[in-house]
Amino acid sequence: MSPNEGRFRGNGLSSVLARYGLLTAMQRWNPDYLFGFMARTVAFKGFAERMGYMHNEPGALRWYRHGSDMPLEGFLSYLTNEEARYLLEMPVSDLVTLPATQKAA
Repeated sequence: MSPNEGRFRGNGLSSVLARYGLLTAMQRWNPDYLFGFMARTVAFKGFAERMGYMHNEPGALRWYRHGSDMPLEGFLSYLTNEEARYLLEMPVSDLVTLPATQKAA
């Protein structure tokens, strides 16, 4: 997103973009469930929770990529329609983390 590597890192932008993705999906398709697969290493860092996924199933994905004997292991992360609506009603300020040097007002 930026020619300067790491420029937006730690600003909470991923939470805002995920929320925008949820809003777009809800407006366009109004699905019963929204789901995705997340690499295990990313899930262990709490990314699913920061994105708002309320359900995470470890070990749901194990793919072997061509030319590699190491599997890509992942989690199934999902939300119901009702849960997505609940998240979209939350103020954005509650979802965006402040840098460690700033204090909440």
